[in-house]
Order: sequence, then structure tokens, then C-alpha cells
Amino acid sequence: MKQVAQKINWRKPDTPFAVQWYMTPRCNFDCAYCMPWDPDNKWSYYHDAVSKPPTLDVMLSYVDKIISHKGNNIEWGLGGGEPTVIKDFPKLVKYLRQTNPYDVTMCTNGSLPEKKLLPIYEDLDGIVMSLHMKYVAEKPDEYIEKLIALEDQRRDNQSLTARFMIDPAYMDLIEDMYRELMLANIHKVDFRNVKFNSGETWYSDKDLNKMNEWYDEYGKQASNIVRTYEDGSEEEINYELITLNNEHSYTGWSCLAGIEQCNIDPMGRVSVGNCNVGGAFGNLNDDNFEFPTAPVVCDKKWCMDYCDIRTTKWID
Repeated sequence: MKQVAQKINWRKPDTPFAVQWYMTPRCNFDCAYCMPWDPDNKWSYYHDAVSKPPTLDVMLSYVDKIISHKGNNIEWGLGGGEPTVIKDFPKLVKYLRQTNPYDVTMCTNGSLPEKKLLPIYEDLDGIVMSLHMKYVAEKPDEYIEKLIALEDQRRDNQSLTARFMIDPAYMDLIEDMYRELMLANIHKVDFRNVKFNSGETWYSDKDLNKMNEWYDEYGKQASNIVRTYEDGSEEEINYELITLNNEHSYTGWSCLAGIEQCNIDPMGRVSVGNCNVGGAFGNLNDDNFEFPTAPVVCDKKWCMDYCDIRTTKWID
């Protein structure tokens, strides 16, 4: 049966505008699946070890300009690079907290010492700790202890996600850590299958079988993408299964990227999403630009990011 539309299952008229902010390419990790930063282009993920992080004044001005366009009902997603390498990141989070946002969440590699990470969490609605196994393998107990400390601090209205970035060289370690985190009642444990920018996979059949076991266990709380078929029937599916099964191509589809969400890159360029369809439509270092009011038509081979995949889309 042909699929004709897709959306997130909790989308309503008052659903907040989503801002995915790649605050800096600077990162203290160097993962093979993360694109190197190229300021002349725009990638969904990027990093380097040398870029100078933004100043507090620049970050505050970006926040103010987004709010001037979109109001306060915003779901802020803060990432990088690694956002905690920014000296004034805690001050930025406190400023965002004062703007009465819908939600402020940080995605971090978890390398920040626990004593510095816990105070930041206090001002956030959520933390996603991406567990990059090449680095986690050097001290897995330390990462588990940090996650347990965050869980112990977590309020009922906060989220905490331990996200395994599935590197096939570390399947046994992922399994062991997963079981330990489940026993510790970590709020949410999930798994991110990783593909290179070309869309290529690096998993064996054995890896895929194990990943599907994990998805079966945690997918019950993560199956929030609604796919509509030409006969009007609907199916809710886990985002990870869409990408794992190479069902994340929407070339030629209409999409509300830019209307339901936007992406900010480290240079202040604003685009409809991580896909960067149509190129940047503005720059937060300038004063004069407008957000899109019409759907975009996808011209990419792959829709690579969760925030882009969850955006409402359809075949005309």
C-alpha cells in the first residue's frame, strides 16, 4: 500500500514551533559518523576541534530574534558540536528559561563532569545524552553513574534520555549498559542507528537482528510517527525503524519544514530544517528576513533527522 502522508502523533494547532539550534561546531569528540564542519556548506551534523564558540551576547540576540518572529511557544533543542563547551552555556539556558518557553532540551555527549552537568539540568526540561561508544567504552561506569545522578535529580515534568549511538564494534557493551540502565529505571533509553551522509549502513545482519530486539523493547514508548496510506489507513511507527529500513526518502513530497520548525547553524543561518532544502532563508546576524509561509518540496534523497521526519509531509 502506497504511503501518502506523515506526521507526529501529538501534533495539534497549538503545538510549539521547534527550533533546532546547532550552537557551535566545536566538539571534544571526533566520531566517524559526524560530518566535519564546512562553513561554506550546511550539514545536518558537524564538528571540529578549533571553532570559537559564540559569545553570550550573540546567543542572546539569536534568541530574541527568533522570539520576535515566533513568540514564546517554542520547543528549543540545543546541540552542536557539543553545547557544553560554550563557556556561557549555563547563562544562555537560564535566559531561555526566563522567556517562558514551551520546552528547553539539550543534546550532549555527556562528557561534562557531573558536578557541572547537574546544575544545568535544573534549568532544562530535558537532557538527551548521546552515548558515543568509542568514548563511552573508555569509562562506561562513569557514564552510567552520571545518568543515575541525573535520574535521581529529575523532576516529574523533566525528561532524561540515554541514547545509544549504535556503533557495531560495541554491541555487547551497549547490551550490558542498556540492561544496567533499565535496572536503574532511567526515564528513557533509546537507540539511534547511524548512517553516513550518503545513506549507507554499516550493520551486519546479526547487528540488525539485535537492534530490532532493542527496538521491540523500547519502541512501545517511541512509536509516534503516524504514516497515512492511500486507502486512508494509518500506522504508528518508531522513527528508528523508518531510517533502519531505508523508508526515509520523501523526494518530491510537500513538507511543512520552515512552518513547524527551523534550524539555526553555527553561523546564524536559518533554514527550514536540518535538510536545508532551499538553502538558508535568513541569518540571525541580520535584521531583515521572514519565515516561510508555504510548504517546501523535498529535493533530497534522504530525510536524515528525527525533527525533519516528524514534520508534517504529504504527496500532492
